[in-house]
Amino acid sequence: MTSSHTGERLGRDEPVEAGNQGRLRGNLGVFGLVFSVLSYNAPLVVVIGFIPVIVAFGNGLGAPMTFLVMGSLVACFAAGFTTMARYLPNPGAFYAYVTAGLGKSLGLGAGFISVVGYLCAFTASYIFGGIAFSELVHETYGGPAVPWWAYTLGLLAAVAVFGYLRIDLSAKVLTVALVAELVIVVVYDFCVLGKGGPEGMSFGSFTPQAFLSGSVALAVLWGISMFSGFEVTAIFREETKDPSRTVPRATYIVVALIAILYSVTAWLFIQSFGESRAVTVAAEDSAGSMLTSMGQFGGRLLVDVATVLVATSVFATVLTGHNVVARYLYNLSSDGVIPRGLAAVHATQGSPYRASVVTTVLCALLIVPFAMINVDPAGVYPIYTGVASYVLFIVLLLTSLSIPLYMNRNHRGVSTVWHTKIAPAIAAIGFAIGLYLATANITVLVSGSTMMAYGVLIFIYVLFGVGMAMAQWHKRNNPAVYARIGRQ
Repeated sequence: MTSSHTGERLGRDEPVEAGNQGRLRGNLGVFGLVFSVLSYNAPLVVVIGFIPVIVAFGNGLGAPMTFLVMGSLVACFAAGFTTMARYLPNPGAFYAYVTAGLGKSLGLGAGFISVVGYLCAFTASYIFGGIAFSELVHETYGGPAVPWWAYTLGLLAAVAVFGYLRIDLSAKVLTVALVAELVIVVVYDFCVLGKGGPEGMSFGSFTPQAFLSGSVALAVLWGISMFSGFEVTAIFREETKDPSRTVPRATYIVVALIAILYSVTAWLFIQSFGESRAVTVAAEDSAGSMLTSMGQFGGRLLVDVATVLVATSVFATVLTGHNVVARYLYNLSSDGVIPRGLAAVHATQGSPYRASVVTTVLCALLIVPFAMINVDPAGVYPIYTGVASYVLFIVLLLTSLSIPLYMNRNHRGVSTVWHTKIAPAIAAIGFAIGLYLATANITVLVSGSTMMAYGVLIFIYVLFGVGMAMAQWHKRNNPAVYARIGRQ
């Protein structure tokens, strides 16, 4: 039965189950894909909330160099990642790539922790968004004192609607939000460049000495986290125009934009206070020092607009994160690893509508208990963020190792040694060092007690082991499902 006949039988607005007729559909171009990734990355949140933290508690004046170094590392990864993508056109991204290179057991383990990592990342953003909206309405505009969880649940409901619909609609919303964010950041940068800092303009931040100063380990951990989400370019592969061209171009554009934008803005933030005072000012007020700088150089209007856009930026982040998790669940379901019903694709929207609904429910389960017992949300979202960051290092390392193994076995000689061996090796070494640093500094990464930190480590590696064990179970008891693991 053809897809058109299936659509006629079910009716225009009814869903169609996954299968040959159940491919996801969309029409994302390069910039639609780029904006989706950057929206997940939340540029304005990074600029206001994280750059001062890296300056204050990371490597100080070397923060701008940190973004360039981490960007170079991720670019090495992208060289192999996009090369492999041309020959492994599967939408499962890291889950599919680890499977293809390192085997189905490690691949399914990576898939499981990737779902949890993304889920924790954008659940943290939900909680942060609730706080941001509450403060914006009550403290900035003198509105009623509404609890954070009410705004968070409102965000959850709005994202649930967009997540159910066609990906193109989400992309349009994300584009508007992202353009507004980028305009604010660029306006701030030009204001500082135009007026100059109190001590003049110095390039001392772009030296090896500056990069290696302070706590470079924490700077590296936080810095690499700012590049999270570029895997989205491959996750949305089925929903893009000409994916063999769109995905590589979008990946390189995203990495370059993030590295340059954050590096330049961090440098100008330092210049706005002067190199002799910047670290001290950031340490004394890491939450508000960037807004202080914006006020000094761009005026009150820039601060007010930026404050509003931080809140809307969170919406863009959670919308993209929701779409990513829904598609991970769709991929795992399509392979038969989790119930096949989650692989249903809507007949008219082309979206993984059931996986989207389940994603909303999972987020609610991670949010509602803390709201019910009135836990301080500021102590919750750092834990979720820490889990997401740690998982990111694991999957990046595994994928880096997978690239040369897969290319050597299946497509030897089709690309340069740089793309298939050297660049992935450099990335693997860098991510291995990052994983070691993340493990050694896990208490800082999750902003919790030692018991909490080790609990996070145990949870992540046990979940990874569950994925590996499930793959072996399918190998013995359900070979058909085993064969499909990793979108193979």
